[in-house]
Amino acid sequence: MALRVVVRELGTDIPSGIAHLLVESDPAGLETSRSTPCNARLATSDVAVAPNEVLVHIRAAAVNFPDLLMTCGAYQYKPEPPYTPGTEAAGVVVRRGDAVQHLAVGDR
Repeated sequence: MALRVVVRELGTDIPSGIAHLLVESDPAGLETSRSTPCNARLATSDVAVAPNEVLVHIRAAAVNFPDLLMTCGAYQYKPEPPYTPGTEAAGVVVRRGDAVQHLAVGDR
């Protein structure tokens, strides 16, 4: 089962913000096992991709200091809950929009 981290409620400081992080199943349905090769095709036909967008299967993500500040509303960018924290990620392109020319499916 694919999982994601979600902030549904802001904390009053960084420790309480971290305590509010929830792990939920991935609603996009991009489920794969850890043994699935990076270049495997995923069932993504129900995920819309605009002409200038790409869909990336995230294989690793980082939560850095600004992300921690966001969990308690202390960063200049204040997303409305619920949101998924994380401004750094690495993965594999699984779909691309028609206008995207510099990336191909399978690129890491």
